[in-house]
Amino acid sequence: MKSLKWRIFVRVSTVLIVLFLIMQALDFTNFRNLAINSAKDKALTIALTVKSSLTSLMKLGQIKSRDIFLNSLENNKNVESIKIIRGLPVIKQFGEGRAYEKPADEIEKTVLVTGEQLDKLEESLENVKYKIVIPYKAENQCLQCHKAKVGDVLGAISITMD
Repeated sequence: MKSLKWRIFVRVSTVLIVLFLIMQALDFTNFRNLAINSAKDKALTIALTVKSSLTSLMKLGQIKSRDIFLNSLENNKNVESIKIIRGLPVIKQFGEGRAYEKPADEIEKTVLVTGEQLDKLEESLENVKYKIVIPYKAENQCLQCHKAKVGDVLGAISITMD
C-alpha cells in the first residue's frame, strides 16, 4: 500500500513540477516580448520626434543645431545611438556631410534605396540591441529647402536601443 501512495505522490509531483516549468517559460517569453515591444515603441516615437524636429529646424533655418538636439536625445535611458543618414538628393544638393552621416551597415543602405522602414533585433548572452531605421521622405513642405520630388528618400533616421 505504501508503494502505491509513493507512486501517486511521485506522479503528481512530477506533473506539478512540469506545469511549474511550463508556466515559468511562458512568463519569461511574455516578459521578453513585452520588453522588446516597449523598446520598439520607444524607438519609433523617438524616430518620429527626430523627423518632426528636423523639419522644424530646417524651416527655422537652424539645421546646424541638429547635433545639440540629437545629443540631448541620446542621453535618454536605453538609447545607444541616434544617427541621421544623408540620402542621395541631400548629398547632391549639400555634399557628403560628415562621416557619421553615411550609412554604416546593410540595413541603413537598404532603407535609403527602398524607402521602407526596417528594424533588427540583435541578441547575445550579454545584451539585446534593437535597431530601427526609418526613411525620411520628401513631402511638400520639404521642397522649400530641398531639390527633390515628393516621395524621394532624403535620408534616414537610425536609432539603436539597448
